Amino acid sequence: MQPLSCAGCQALQRRLRNLQAENERLRRQLDEATRAAKRQAPGEPKKPGCKPGKDYGTEVHRQPPFPEQIDEVHEAPLPEVCPDCGSLLDETHVAQQFQVEIIRKPIHRQFNTHVGQCRQCRRRVPGRHPLQTSDAHGAAASQLGPDARAAVVELNKQADLSHGKATR
Repeated sequence: MQPLSCAGCQALQRRLRNLQAENERLRRQLDEATRAAKRQAPGEPKKPGCKPGKDYGTEVHRQPPFPEQIDEVHEAPLPEVCPDCGSLLDETHVAQQFQVEIIRKPIHRQFNTHVGQCRQCRRRVPGRHPLQTSDAHGAAASQLGPDARAAVVELNKQADLSHGKATR
């Protein structure tokens, strides 16, 4: 082997520097591509849970029972005064809420929730019955009662069933 001349050494050193620079550039590109693949899509992240809308169908909301299925009807009257400011309330309408309780025979309850508005602060104030498990109305107005909910929790925690299977 012949010893390298100065010109040959310089050429190899230039080639080495070029290869090192290219190596560094390719590593940066690889790092950027790896980070970009892990990054979420631009925009706001989606909120967890069920999204409202027509794409989710009627199975998302529990349908209210037929009138002939209702075993009990309870009134949830307005309180005497606004819980926030103590002013008198004006009743604006009665919203219906439904609940299914499973004992030996399902009991279908209808709550006629009296809804009012405070004369002073204009706050919407619903009535409340002790057997109601939720204040929800509209699409979410049908719920399971406290005993049925406890049974679902028991099946989920003790029998290791999913919430969907326990509800079925």
